[in-house]
Amino acid sequence: MKLFLLSLYIFLSFQFISAQDYRENKLIVYGNAVIKAQTDIATFTFSFIGVGPSLELAINDARNKINLVSKELKNIGLTEKSLSTSYFYSGENQNDKAFLSSSRDYKAEIKVVVTLDVFELLEKAITTVSKFSPDYISDISFALKNHSEISKEVLQKAAANAKENAEILATQLGITNMKPLYVEDLSFPNGNDISRNFFRGSRNAEVVLDEKGVQTINIGNTFFSPEIKLIAKVKVIYEIQ
Repeated sequence: MKLFLLSLYIFLSFQFISAQDYRENKLIVYGNAVIKAQTDIATFTFSFIGVGPSLELAINDARNKINLVSKELKNIGLTEKSLSTSYFYSGENQNDKAFLSSSRDYKAEIKVVVTLDVFELLEKAITTVSKFSPDYISDISFALKNHSEISKEVLQKAAANAKENAEILATQLGITNMKPLYVEDLSFPNGNDISRNFFRGSRNAEVVLDEKGVQTINIGNTFFSPEIKLIAKVKVIYEIQ
């Protein structure tokens, strides 16, 4: 118990000293930056389930369905690189076996991700997949190819803004000598993904995100790439000498 109280005293003392130290001869500034970027990648996922009296036939059934859709997608302009398998399952069919037959004793599921950077093909691709009545088709997700580079850029702008704010305050307050003592990135994680529901027909929802989540939803008359806001915020503590 004594050891605990001693540790608690040391911790609280350190916190008090640290807080007091920041208040004395310190200048605290914040920097903010926002970059709006147009998404340039669209993805959606679909899957087919195959069944059969054996595992091999169930897999073949699912594979044949996938192959038919893949062929049609390539016919409308998609390439091999646009398609990738994201999930595969095979095993005994526990849910809906045939009561008086073994024709559905086994099940296999294959899930495919479609990735497009030519948005003119997006609606055609979804319509093509839908014609084959897939067991599952996802919402559309939009992202940035160069998300990492833009994230770095917006952080650099936030840091520059903090420096500019510090220089303005220093000039107005007559501070002639200071140096950065502490820097903290307060940015909300900028995700590289916007999902939107696929509306039957040709409508779409344009979604803009801010640091708290969805900001606006605008209904359009075709598929457009929505805009992503990348936001950065930094805190800088300068030591005044």
